[in-house]
Amino acid sequence: MKIRHLKASDYPLQTWKNGQGTTLELAVDEKTPYRWRLSSATMIGASEFSLYEGYQRALILLGPGPLHLRHEGAGHRSLASFEVYSFSGDLKTKAELIGAAQDFNVWAKHGEARASVFAMNLKDQERVDFPLKGDEHFIYCVEGSLSLFERNTDHTYQVNPGEMLHLKRLPRKECLDLQAKGEGAARFIWTVIHLAEKTARQKKTTTGKSKGL
Repeated sequence: MKIRHLKASDYPLQTWKNGQGTTLELAVDEKTPYRWRLSSATMIGASEFSLYEGYQRALILLGPGPLHLRHEGAGHRSLASFEVYSFSGDLKTKAELIGAAQDFNVWAKHGEARASVFAMNLKDQERVDFPLKGDEHFIYCVEGSLSLFERNTDHTYQVNPGEMLHLKRLPRKECLDLQAKGEGAARFIWTVIHLAEKTARQKKTTTGKSKGL
């Protein structure tokens, strides 16, 4: 099990693809082109999203809303704070917001990865256990504080706002055994990355061919 406790100083600042803003890259796949990516950006007023063809996006507004999204040729949507919304990165999208707010974004490459994103709330001392499925798990604290206990390593992590715990199963047969407890009222985002099975099969096939040379 590979576990990383990420803090604000670990997130590189990057410019949007369209140059209209900046974003903090929270985590990204090691492969190129990446199969998944997590980031957080500050939105101010009206802006146009960068195109990410071939990716499915999930967006959560962390600040006050509503956020109005207009997809060219595919209608529009108004988002309240802490609401999860998924849409295609192929769509030309414009955002309208009164004032400024932070968001949380997840990208997953079609055919190679799938992302499950959950906006969650915990009361003080309330506990939640996480299911075992998924290749990589990310727990991003938005408000309050989380106490995260991983039973396999017998280690507890204190995760504060803006911090994130990244857990990766190595190998995939490893079981994740994680429990979260709210230290006071807490809000967090749980993201699970599921890598496509065909990617694993292709890798095995490629490895086998290499051994035969």
